[in-house]
Amino acid sequence: MYKVYVYGTLRKGGRNHGLLSASHCAGMYSINGFEMWSLGAYPGIIRSEAGSVIAELYEVDGFILQQLDRLETFLGDHHPGNVYDRVRTEAGDGPPGWIYVFREALMEKTQFKPHLRKINDGDWIRFMNSELSGS
Repeated sequence: MYKVYVYGTLRKGGRNHGLLSASHCAGMYSINGFEMWSLGAYPGIIRSEAGSVIAELYEVDGFILQQLDRLETFLGDHHPGNVYDRVRTEAGDGPPGWIYVFREALMEKTQFKPHLRKINDGDWIRFMNSELSGS
């Protein structure tokens, strides 16, 4: 089994959570060292000394990990075609696990630039709920 932190559309209430519906959620954690950005329909996190993100920790099997890699366009370690890199991380009070980190250089790409908004509290679900309610 693999431990994977998810922070965006894969969280409970997110549109891609169905991929994890048969996987065990081991809790919610705040993970330091990252800041979150809206890329439009989904978020990305990048490394940041001052930031933190809210993430759920799931225990997944190899098949689900491959499905997550496909969703996140992770093609392998250091692959130039990656949109996200899968890296090891730790929550302050949680176990080590994998997390998908957006390739910061891609933020300058035309398809992302118009949608870039920093999510200061690092909580994608709260951000989306406030967007939908108009507040």
